[in-house]
Amino acid sequence: PSLDALSTAQAVAKSTWQNEYAMVNPVQVLDLTETEQKHLLYHFSAFSADVTRENVFGAEEYKYCTVLLPEEYVAYTHLPRVSEGGVFSIVQDVPKFSVPARMQGDIYMGTILNPERFTFEHGYRTAFDYRIDENNLMHGFFTGASRSGKTVAAMRFIAELSKIRRKKTGKRLRIVVMDPKQDWRTLARFVEPERFNFYSMGNPNFNPIHINPWKVPHGVNPQVWIDGVIDIYCRAYGLLERGKQMIADVVYELYKENGVFDVSGSDSESKDLVAELSSRVNFQSIYRRMEEKRDKLTGAGKSGNDTKDAYARLIERLSCFSREYSIESKLYGSSEGIAIDDLIGADEVTVLESKGLENTFKNFIFGVITSGFFKFALAHEGGYLADDQYETVLVLEEANEVLTGNDCAGTGGGQNFGMSGQSEFEQILDQSAGYGLFIFAITQKIADMPSSVIANSGLVFAGRLKRTDDINVVVRTVGREERIDDRDLVKWFPRSPTGWFVCQTSRTFDFKDAEPILVQISRLNINPPSNIELDEILIQKKAKTIMSA
Repeated sequence: PSLDALSTAQAVAKSTWQNEYAMVNPVQVLDLTETEQKHLLYHFSAFSADVTRENVFGAEEYKYCTVLLPEEYVAYTHLPRVSEGGVFSIVQDVPKFSVPARMQGDIYMGTILNPERFTFEHGYRTAFDYRIDENNLMHGFFTGASRSGKTVAAMRFIAELSKIRRKKTGKRLRIVVMDPKQDWRTLARFVEPERFNFYSMGNPNFNPIHINPWKVPHGVNPQVWIDGVIDIYCRAYGLLERGKQMIADVVYELYKENGVFDVSGSDSESKDLVAELSSRVNFQSIYRRMEEKRDKLTGAGKSGNDTKDAYARLIERLSCFSREYSIESKLYGSSEGIAIDDLIGADEVTVLESKGLENTFKNFIFGVITSGFFKFALAHEGGYLADDQYETVLVLEEANEVLTGNDCAGTGGGQNFGMSGQSEFEQILDQSAGYGLFIFAITQKIADMPSSVIANSGLVFAGRLKRTDDINVVVRTVGREERIDDRDLVKWFPRSPTGWFVCQTSRTFDFKDAEPILVQISRLNINPPSNIELDEILIQKKAKTIMSA
């Protein structure tokens, strides 16, 4: 209690007990004179107590006071706890986090908070900025419950990242954002028009992009590409191993008919020819061939019901490509679409907005784009670290759906288990940083993500979390223990205010720099541009391109 409270207290709390070693004096609230108060204030200002002792019935005790920690004081007595309107008597403290000073780096994220220092003017805010140096760039994830501010934090990071140049090369970064909502178009307000690209993946009427996922990117081995696309499609749609084999038979048959496998050679002309021939294979041709196979099996009467049911399920998932008016058929079903590597431009910022696209197909196409960027890096000498390339950052909003799939339907026989083996995304996250490709996952459910996301993320941003599994994963990731020692951190995450994030950078040479830090993320405070505003920005880009040419 404060000295004013001590001077005005009307009651004396009395509690005595005795053991075989010592008698503890009653806790007393003293009515001090003004001189005594000033004397005590003098000692307290020097962070010390008055150590004068006096003899009381043969026992030598401190004359004025004994300094106790709150936990020690509670062992003696506690004040009445009252919960009333505006009175919070059982609120737990904010856990302790590291509070570094003068952090260096071009990537500004917000203000460091000090849980042990509160002022009425600034709250827990300190005078120190939380910054990240571009040399610390690694894979990372942003996690938090809905409306916790994770997308704002991620957008702040990417907006800052788009401005920097790598110290070793002087180059800027290539950034590609896969956005299932309409949040990330806000980047158009932070990036120069000549560097900004925007494509609608689910709206054929506003700056749409046409992609043929079956067109082999330049330099990628056709078999490697086919196997990857099939695996991603089957994982997204829950087709399991049997469905994977059946769709592979059809796809390989079409590629063989179009002469893709007859082209050999590592020269540029052969690679161009592979891309040209493979473009003839598309979702519409796969759907038609699948129907032909089903009709033959039905007419011959030689196949069992399980096989027929499996073909029926495959055709059902491909049926959207039989409708000319469907978004999937218009944008992704024909041979007119570009290959994934055609999205790989210069040091640009590209937003791929999928609002309006069916959820499962959206996860598939985002997965294929991620795979395409990785496979292109593998096929290109030096990857994105080559002299003619730019280091690349892929941002996956709702990454738990893209990287794991969300359709658990089987292919007959009552199966409900997932596909065997490691998904391709595990390999991407394990190896891609060495080729200059960095993945940033934004998810509400970090515990459901592939283990490689957690294992390889050197940048961690964790906001308010509700699920026990998610909390435990984050606590362990930042180097804490959720059971006993750091239980306060477990209790903190469900109460974390919007915009407060526990941040950690692991790519350091000093272990102290890897300590988690509590940060209030600085908001961008800018609304996303409308379609009309985006049109104006894209027109500016075209005009500048024409003028520079």
